[in-house]
Amino acid sequence: MTKIIYIIPGYGETGSEVRYKKLTSILGLKGYEIEQVKINWKKPLSSLIFKPVENSIIVGFSFGAVLAYLIAKKYPLEKIVLCSLSPLNKFSYKEEYKENLKYMSPEQAAANAKDLKSIKISLKDLKIPYVTLAGEKEKLCKGEFLVPKSDHFITNNYINCIAKLL
Repeated sequence: MTKIIYIIPGYGETGSEVRYKKLTSILGLKGYEIEQVKINWKKPLSSLIFKPVENSIIVGFSFGAVLAYLIAKKYPLEKIVLCSLSPLNKFSYKEEYKENLKYMSPEQAAANAKDLKSIKISLKDLKIPYVTLAGEKEKLCKGEFLVPKSDHFITNNYINCIAKLL
């Protein structure tokens, strides 16, 4: 049976962007079945948790990594790859609300900001294997693997690092 990898893009992004298509292609060539997760970024993140196929793998970027973490706490997975995991505790409700207002109604922005402030990430709580990556130029995100010449963006170097880890 072919192993399934779910790819969860970053905030406001979709799997149809060139960098995610390239990642899909490379992982597909390695024999994986790829599911690009479609996210409605106007909904609170905790409401976007879905049930993946058991023993699959999830690759998430930024807020997509936060969603991958939430899924991994609830469902059995083989592994998760957390790319530039957004440090939710670094931002205030007010900052999150203001940022969300750029993309959604005040009601949606308030619901999202409240949801994000309620999420507490502790990798120690995960019962499945995980790996963290971050661009070497990032200031806020940390990872056990630093992606050369990368910031908070999926670059070719990022794609190659993910492919090597899977």
